[in-house]
Amino acid sequence: MEDLSHYNPEGSVMRKTQMRLLEMLDVLDGICKKHNITYWIVCGTLLGARRHGGFIPWDDDLDVAILQKDYNKLISILKEELPDNLQIQTKETDKNFWYLFLRIRDTKSRFYNKFVRNFEYEGIFLDVFLLEPVPSMGFKKIIDKFLLSEIHFKTAKSLWHKIKYAIMICFLPIVHLIIKLSRLYY
Repeated sequence: MEDLSHYNPEGSVMRKTQMRLLEMLDVLDGICKKHNITYWIVCGTLLGARRHGGFIPWDDDLDVAILQKDYNKLISILKEELPDNLQIQTKETDKNFWYLFLRIRDTKSRFYNKFVRNFEYEGIFLDVFLLEPVPSMGFKKIIDKFLLSEIHFKTAKSLWHKIKYAIMICFLPIVHLIIKLSRLYY
């Protein structure tokens, strides 16, 4: 296997970021275990764990997923139990946050990205995606279900949020992967 340690040697900003992300995951893990909420690592985090035995060397976030039925429960619990240096970020907690998932931010750091300039919280982050069990059906029906999903579309507060949502459809391949992963659970 190729040596990729030059991407984030010990002591580098990237490596320190990754170590902080692991601390954040440890907090989330403890809360989820305490309240019997199952989660999975997904996307780049899963790839890094499998392919690199840790992080993808240049990865600067963590991705987990939970079942939709646990989403509101988790948000309520996180509001009460996260330490002061961690903050949940959703479109409800940050009027400029337009992503369709929960993000947990480290308030003691700053993550520069041209897309987060107007966000209330700008620290390094852990993304929490939703898995929604769906019966076996054609991919078009899955897309229709995703597009019409109450939690994603009907809760949009304005036309602008719906437009941003439509842009997020570009990420359907990721959604397809998450749906496949959710089928492994059921």
